Amino acid sequence: MLRKFDRAIASLYLAASMGLFANLIFGNETEARNDNLFLISWLVLYVVTITRLLTLKPTIYRADALCFYLALTPIISSLWSVDVGTSLNYSIAFFCNLAFCMYLRARFTFAELLNITRNTIAIMIGLSLIFSTFGFDTVRYVDIHQRDTMLGTDPIRGFFNHKITAGFYAALGAILSLKIERQALRTTAVAFHIIFVLLTGSSSALALCALGLASYGLFFRARKQQIGPSTFIAFVFIILFSCAAGFALLSGPILEFLGRDPTLTGRTLLWGVGTKAAEENLLLGWGYQAYLSSEHSRDLLRYIPQFANYDVPHFHNSYIQVLVDLGGLTLAILALTTLFTLRKLYGFAKTSASDTIPALAVFFTISISAVFVFSIYNHNNFSSILFFSIILFSSNSLKFRNHTEETHGTQSLVITRPCPPAAALSIKPL
Repeated sequence: MLRKFDRAIASLYLAASMGLFANLIFGNETEARNDNLFLISWLVLYVVTITRLLTLKPTIYRADALCFYLALTPIISSLWSVDVGTSLNYSIAFFCNLAFCMYLRARFTFAELLNITRNTIAIMIGLSLIFSTFGFDTVRYVDIHQRDTMLGTDPIRGFFNHKITAGFYAALGAILSLKIERQALRTTAVAFHIIFVLLTGSSSALALCALGLASYGLFFRARKQQIGPSTFIAFVFIILFSCAAGFALLSGPILEFLGRDPTLTGRTLLWGVGTKAAEENLLLGWGYQAYLSSEHSRDLLRYIPQFANYDVPHFHNSYIQVLVDLGGLTLAILALTTLFTLRKLYGFAKTSASDTIPALAVFFTISISAVFVFSIYNHNNFSSILFFSIILFSSNSLKFRNHTEETHGTQSLVITRPCPPAAALSIKPL
């Protein structure tokens, strides 16, 4: 009974991080927002999950040190933040999200985490399509540019908080569906998620979906060829460099040919603002999510036409956001943690669990998405929670090596193998 409760709480928390609470409470309204109900809803989730975490008495590992640094730095940044209230409120929420990630690791195996995540995304999409069919206004997306989707329909956001995140999360669901055992069910699930990506009308989400599915194929091939972890990381660097170079050289002409804004709706201009801001406080930053809510940003943003009547919430780039908020040191640690996790995930996939490859592709896709979306280090954000959950799970090799999963239809069987002696563990608890 308690296990079903934990699954339900985990799914509800993940759904809320995708935008469920915001959608149900606020809808498309910009006025008369019931902020108190929204805050209370999240507070209940924080209290329940942290209470369960404490009762589970989680094991702490040495490899968790970098993750704990990344969790505490936003709170500490309140000491020098240019907007103390904003930094403190958001950093506490982010810390509670990391506590939830710890709860997931303490309560579930990695295979169970992937199943819960995939099922939650599928349920959110299914409900979104049902409510959209019946014409509910809350699942519509109001596009100020009045652009149709590639299918010729009006874009929808479903029960997610935005059409871009709706498409992006559906893309992650498509990648996770590749671990389904039955081919017919796997193909159906992947197509189901891709169709929803198209219905959102998000070009960014569609590109990330293609990238994620392609990376799965490349990583699967690398595993089959028994490529070593160090070579794999070098391979990842080549992909990243190629993507960055290709974007820098070709994005403008391609976007102009497609009739889209070559500045990515002002994103590239915003990145320039972020770069200038980071240069002024390069070591420690301006404080967690504080710069854009302070008077310091207004002088720069007022001269950009795209943001004349728009309250910019973030830089639409996780790495620039971290650099501005928390400085170069934290960005460097985040980058190292990301590379270490990619290497660990590939090592697990290479030596034991082949179903870790979808998780590797998901983690890689989130890392790439962070160039265009605030998908990492964002409070109460699904992709950020999934990103740090994977980092924490990778700290405990038992979560991968002692559990295998066979998926038959909609049922899962988790087989537990005998634990190796403590001396055999590559990562020891404190």
